[in-house]
Amino acid sequence: MKKQIMKLVAIVVFSTVATSISAQSVQYPSFHMGIRAGFTVNSSSFSDTNLSGASKTFPYGGLAADFKIASIPLYLETGVYYMNKGYKFEYENYTVKEDDHFIHMPLLASYHIYINDNMAIQPFAGFAGGYLTKAKEFEGAVRLGCGINFGRLYANVGYDIGVIKHNRRSNNTFFATIGFNFLGSR
Repeated sequence: MKKQIMKLVAIVVFSTVATSISAQSVQYPSFHMGIRAGFTVNSSSFSDTNLSGASKTFPYGGLAADFKIASIPLYLETGVYYMNKGYKFEYENYTVKEDDHFIHMPLLASYHIYINDNMAIQPFAGFAGGYLTKAKEFEGAVRLGCGINFGRLYANVGYDIGVIKHNRRSNNTFFATIGFNFLGSR
């Protein structure tokens, strides 16, 4: 048992030293800025009923930026996006459909794992909130996801878990985008 623990400790120490040596030789960009376009799949539910809406797909897009905040490749990511948080409910013979346009601003921590000088995998987590234009209310969500950067090209997928409800309605949203970084990438 002691030999196995010693082997595990040796592997962890070796991996940490190797990672820190390779990290010192890489010059990480201090920021990225670009455009993103894609789609969302939104699902809604009301807290005081058994109603839950059918998933609806909408276009999604905006301007994104991230800034390096530590000596390691840890970034603070934000942006301004357009999103539709609309829904469709069917109850007996009654259908309710509504579009709810949304100005959306995420605030995320993103760690960039560089595979080589031009490619990075970028897991992210944080808060995404904004202003619902029709309802004139704030809505927020916990955002989790992962992006991949190859040169100036970027793609990501993620999920927003609604935590701030508007009008007794909670929204959960899957999203996927592709984009182009016009500043900061190699």
